[in-house]
Formats: sequence, C-alpha cells, structure tokens
Amino acid sequence: MRPFLTTFAVLAAATSIHALTREDYLNATENFIQQYLSPNNEKVANSINSTLFAENVTGTVDISTNFDGRELATEYLFGFFVGQAKDATDPSPYGIPVSYKYSALMIQEPYVQASVKFGFYYPVLNTTVPVQIDIWFLFNDNLEVQQYDLVLRRAAWAFEDLAPYLTPFMAARLSLPQNTSQPTILRSYFTQKICSTALSYCNGTNQQYASFEDCEEQLGGKDLGEWFRAGDDNLVCRNLHVPMVPLRPQVHCEHVGPSGGDMCIPRNYSQVVLDEHFPAGFLAQQPHQVSGDASSSPSSPSPPTDDDEEDGDEEEEEEEEE
Repeated sequence: MRPFLTTFAVLAAATSIHALTREDYLNATENFIQQYLSPNNEKVANSINSTLFAENVTGTVDISTNFDGRELATEYLFGFFVGQAKDATDPSPYGIPVSYKYSALMIQEPYVQASVKFGFYYPVLNTTVPVQIDIWFLFNDNLEVQQYDLVLRRAAWAFEDLAPYLTPFMAARLSLPQNTSQPTILRSYFTQKICSTALSYCNGTNQQYASFEDCEEQLGGKDLGEWFRAGDDNLVCRNLHVPMVPLRPQVHCEHVGPSGGDMCIPRNYSQVVLDEHFPAGFLAQQPHQVSGDASSSPSSPSPPTDDDEEDGDEEEEEEEEE
C-alpha cells in the first residue's frame, strides 16, 4: 500500500474510533437520568462538581432560573432532592425521584430531546406522583452536558393538587390548628425552613438575619409566591434554595436572605422569555428567518378620525356621480 494511502487509512480508522454515535448520546442521556434518581443523586450531589456536566455548562429550569457552571448545575439538579430523602417525616412539596419512563426521545447529534415521566415519591403520603420533565441536552465531545434546558410540564398543577394533602402534615409539624388556612400553613412552613437553615449555616460574613424573630419579620414582607415562579422574590423561591445552603453557605446563604441574592429577585416576564441564554442555542438546523421582532407588541389599528370619515363620504359621493 502506498504511504499516503496508509496514512489516510490510519486517520480514517482513528476518526471512526472516536466518532460519537447516536447510541453514545443515548447512553449518556440514560446515564444522566439514572444518576438523577435516588439514591444515586446523593453521590452526585456530594461531589458538587459532577463530570456529567461540562465545566462551563449553561442551563435553565423553567419554573426557577438559570444554573450555570458545573457546581451550580450539580447542586440544583441533584442536591435539591437529597435532603428530602434523608428526612422522611418532612412534608416537602417536592418529593424524591425514584422511577422514570420515556414519553418521547429524539437524537440529532450532538442534541438530545427527551420527555420523561418521573415518579416522585412522597414519604409522608406513601405515594408516588408523576411529574413530566421535557429535557433538551447539548453534549460536548466528551459526552458532558454542555447545555441543558428543563421544562417541568404541568408542575404548578401537580403542586396545587398535592398541597391539600401535605398541609395537614405541615400544620402538625408546626403545631398549628388543623383548620388553619392553606396559605398560612405554607407561609409558616416555608418561613420555618428558611429561618432555621439560615440561622444554622449562615454565620459571620454569611449572616442574613440577626435572629429567628428578625427572619420572620423580614420574610413576612415577602409574597408567598406561586409554584411556577420559583425564581422570584418570594418564599417559594427561598425555600427552593434551602437544601443547597449546607453544601456551600458562602454561595447560597444570600439566596435565602432578605435580598435573595442573584436568584430570588423581581423578574420581568418579557425579559425572561426573550433572554438568549444559550451560547450555541438548540438549533440542529438553522431555520429560515422571519421578519419581525418578538419583543415588539403588535400595533393596533388607529380609530378613524373626523377627517377620515369626511374623506370617505367624499369618495362615496364621487362614486354615485359616476
């Protein structure tokens, strides 16, 4: 064989060895989902720096906000559920992921789109609730997640359905009368979780509240919040960040504090929707561009003026004369 043909054959063989296949992307997705389940997620969370993600990963969760970088992505996607698994008596509204089933799956290398129906177990209710999560992944050449976009489909509906079953356990845990209103129970439960965590882990330069009473007073001025707005300046958001505080107090204490840090802040709907967060996007193929700007409101027709009406009358008269 001629030398240049030999070289070409070696390069072709090397390329074929390292070329990623759809099976590789499927296995990477499957491994990610397996690690998401309890008890696997505890090991991932404790690493705080999981190589499931690229070092400079960018990602977002629709009901909350953006979690960029390997450490934040590891903490929020995996560490969030670990505390719940350790305390089976806690009537947390979030549950523990224990099972899954694919509803949809498409692979267009290096992109993967999947819709997965997870089973979230609630120990105090001894029941499993289905939660469907739509997943977009962009993998890098090392099969690490470079970008992720997670949408919890019908999440607000699930939380609303669960609340009446969980609030009696919350009331009992807080020694509140069982006839206490649901919003009051939820506010008391979230306040207790946020304040006790902040006072236990946020000390020195990380201190957020002078006392439990100070914490209660400051949180009393915050909205309870909606389930689907867990990135706003409310109690729902701060409660979401409670499990992360013990992992890295220097980073997460401000997220449960009065300011909310850079996580629990006032947000504008249009700005959130129009945010171009992903450097590479999720475009497997570049679409034809359509003119127009989604940030511009459609213009409404102006009401007719007296001059317009007079012009119209003159035109009608001219037509009649003809």
